[in-house]
Amino acid sequence: MIAALHHQLLVTDLPALPLHGLPAALRNFCQRPTAYREDFQQSRFGKAFDGYSYPGQEDSLNQGPEDQLHSFVLSDFSPALHYPPELQPFLRQHWAELTRAARVIEQRILTELGLEDIARQHEERCGHMLSANYYPPLPAGANAIANIAPQKASALRLSPHPDVSLLTVLFAGIAEDFQYQDSRGLWLDAEPADKVVVFAGELLQWLTDGAIPALNHRVKRGENPGERFSFALFSLPAPGATLVSNAGRHITTEDWYRLHLSQWDN
Repeated sequence: MIAALHHQLLVTDLPALPLHGLPAALRNFCQRPTAYREDFQQSRFGKAFDGYSYPGQEDSLNQGPEDQLHSFVLSDFSPALHYPPELQPFLRQHWAELTRAARVIEQRILTELGLEDIARQHEERCGHMLSANYYPPLPAGANAIANIAPQKASALRLSPHPDVSLLTVLFAGIAEDFQYQDSRGLWLDAEPADKVVVFAGELLQWLTDGAIPALNHRVKRGENPGERFSFALFSLPAPGATLVSNAGRHITTEDWYRLHLSQWDN
């Protein structure tokens, strides 16, 4: 099982979980006037990575200024009523069911990896955040979308990065144009899949003291870059928690977030 997470995607045999109208709700929010959307920026939440980020934004904690998407982070850590009305039905009716299902999957994987102590910490000290990502369609031949400076345009819609998570669960499956970096440093195309897909985040790498590396991944701009959605559920330590690695190192939730974000300080 460790090999299944080592610079790889773990494509489970579980069918993708339903989205319950979330793509349409996210699109509706992202198409609202700028002033409306700005009321839900991350700076208004102040919890973990919660809140809205937009293309070209310089101070997002969830994406780079060159990334060609809108993202909204939802989590266990902010009151549901703080999120926009467009997302309220999903939160009220489906969030608890989704995170329960994800926790079962995560616990099974950690246990099969032989990481019982990490599984215990996950059960007792971790919650979930969802990065709901909307990539607007790009005009034919376009290198960038509104708000992205031409000099920052690239062949990518999402720049390479590891996730802050313990595990990342792509509960709705994996869409085309997702790429990941293997142990040789090569970028591979992931096959689209209507299965639950899981991969290792940086927190798992830290807790295993490097035994299981975080998966670097990105989204390329295909030949016909149409509208694209992705939904990534992250397991993260709750505010105020302290986690302990296999080698006995300690870190608080807040220090973990700072450590993760420090790789982009330069």
